Amino acid sequence: MSTSNVNPKPEYPVVLKELRDIQSQFFDKASNYTRLIFGLGYGGFFVFWSGAKQYLAPRLVVLSALLMSVSLVFFIVFEVAQTGLISYINLRFANAINTPEAEMSVALERFRSECYKITRAWGAVWVFVYVICVISGFGGVAIVLYSFVRSLMPSL
Repeated sequence: MSTSNVNPKPEYPVVLKELRDIQSQFFDKASNYTRLIFGLGYGGFFVFWSGAKQYLAPRLVVLSALLMSVSLVFFIVFEVAQTGLISYINLRFANAINTPEAEMSVALERFRSECYKITRAWGAVWVFVYVICVISGFGGVAIVLYSFVRSLMPSL
């Protein structure tokens, strides 16, 4: 048995398909997640907040809106930056596949390496943004939920 075929290098069409699939999945997941969060999460909060703010002390009205606004701003900034990053990656991919065939292997490997570094760094950014969004968002929601419970149970 020959060991030269154990880890054969992928063919260009296979690599191109793999890279296109990765980009497509990344974009689809980001778009779906954005719609879900904006449609249900933030929109729903401000609907509940507008109904509950009459039961809150003025400072709690401002604090709950401020916390949710911090969450929303961080999320929007992240999404805008991510859109720019996706555009950059797509441009780099287009440059890699539009090189002469003799240079394409090197260009694709350079793209793959760069894409890996970018997505790894972006993942670290997402963890930071996610923590801020969750803590501030849940803080705003907790204040509104407290106001609903307090209005139902005046002894609190």
